[in-house]
Amino acid sequence: MIFIMSWACVNAYGEVIKKTTDPILVGIEYFNGWWPPSPHNDVHCFWESRNKDWRTEYPGRVPLLGEYNCQETMDKEILAASNYGVDFFSILWYPMDIKKDGKIVGYLNAGVENFMNSPNSDKMKFMVEIANHDPNAIITDEDWDKCIDVCIKAMKHPGYLRIDGCAVVKIHGGDQFFRDNGSSVPRSKQVLQHFRKRAKDEGAGELLITLGNYCKEPIDRQHKFSLIGELDGTMQYNALPDVVKKETDYPYEAMTELAKQTREIRKNDIIDWVPYFPAGWNPRPWNDSRASFTLPTRKQWRKGLEELKTDILKNPNFGFPKKDGTTQKALTIYAWNEFGEGGIVAPTKGEKYMKLEEIKRVFGK
Repeated sequence: MIFIMSWACVNAYGEVIKKTTDPILVGIEYFNGWWPPSPHNDVHCFWESRNKDWRTEYPGRVPLLGEYNCQETMDKEILAASNYGVDFFSILWYPMDIKKDGKIVGYLNAGVENFMNSPNSDKMKFMVEIANHDPNAIITDEDWDKCIDVCIKAMKHPGYLRIDGCAVVKIHGGDQFFRDNGSSVPRSKQVLQHFRKRAKDEGAGELLITLGNYCKEPIDRQHKFSLIGELDGTMQYNALPDVVKKETDYPYEAMTELAKQTREIRKNDIIDWVPYFPAGWNPRPWNDSRASFTLPTRKQWRKGLEELKTDILKNPNFGFPKKDGTTQKALTIYAWNEFGEGGIVAPTKGEKYMKLEEIKRVFGK
């Protein structure tokens, strides 16, 4: 977390940054998808692709703090992230069918519990990100109550992220949320109102509800997210340039350019938006059908972060809304540990602590 000095200054582009003493909260997306191969080969392991452990082919992506998501790894990750100025993890939680995917659910969703159980959980914050994308649709009231149960338990933990006392929660896919509710404004509103009521009645307090937003037009008063009326803000996990896959990688700058273009769109929203920033996208270990991009150099990473910081300070609606009408400036980075996809901030054998070092350099205290 960085506290900006309370006088006006001029950035590298000759633009005046407005006076502010607001902190910029640095959040990182967290994917709890890494576990050892199953003894009976009955649970898919993400370190494998086509029945081959891809770590031997991509040794630079092997994490230094632990190759498997467990309590020991989480304890180390909290220490490392907090020491370099990271304020919170947004931890993906999957509302999957337990009867069908019970073992996978146990692995994927352990991140929330591991954070809460960590002796280091007082050093930074966490929030729940409900990963409702296909095939994890949340349709019925019963489905929603199961998700809300998990969120309320997490929100009662002292390490949960709160803005002005309101517990922050994100529904990963906003458009998916709307479709799963029959593309109905009244039904979508009802779900969020029920969420708020349960949280208040059961001791979790007030909520700050955000939806994942990937639309390419500003959110005006007629946008469905505005019409729902129970939404406090939007966030974004990542975004990919619209290019076809080829044998070679596209330059990393295409990712940061798209992030800048998205910020230009979102600055006109009437709802606050937490900007995202890509740590990379190169899913070649998983033989993904989508295009790949080179992973950033230190110089590219630093430049991108500095541009992001400038835009956050210039735009009053970039962050979480506060009760007094101002905005708690914030950002999220994709991602801490998407090792297969290439969105990686966690220290690795290849990059060491480079990305954390630059986060501290640009946003550090």
